[in-house]
Amino acid sequence: MYRTVTINYRPCKASTSYKCRCTECGKTMSRKAVVEHTVNPWNKNEDGSVRTEIEVYRAAQAEADAKAAELNGGEVVCKTCENKPIYDHLRMLLQANPEVISDPKRDAPEYTPIFWLLEWKYIQHHHEKDPSQEFGYRFVGYTLTKKAREWGRKNGILEMAA
Repeated sequence: MYRTVTINYRPCKASTSYKCRCTECGKTMSRKAVVEHTVNPWNKNEDGSVRTEIEVYRAAQAEADAKAAELNGGEVVCKTCENKPIYDHLRMLLQANPEVISDPKRDAPEYTPIFWLLEWKYIQHHHEKDPSQEFGYRFVGYTLTKKAREWGRKNGILEMAA
């Protein structure tokens, strides 16, 4: 008979901050390089002795520093610029203000604006009663949520509701 034994080793987490610039808008950002090692019997020094917790932390810190030095000053895209196409799509939907956003497919294809708007709860599935369907409802499309309308008011797309 076999028995599973789980051993949790102590983690040693080290982090270093570095600066980078967005390629789209030029905004300077601060990022963090995080490295985690564990104190375990297989984590050894060059001479074959098991590393102490302090030695493991120093090794993790050295690796985090090296990772930060490599990434420092690098070109990345900030979250605002990365999500710009999604928010542009939401802006377009709010300006059109449709009752139902029609989509012939039941599920939004992955990594499209509709997928992310659905994932972030700016739109929701919309169903209508249909007795001919198995569960009595059929998928019609998507509708804008309260969260989307609040975002539209905040960004001046929709007039303030009375």
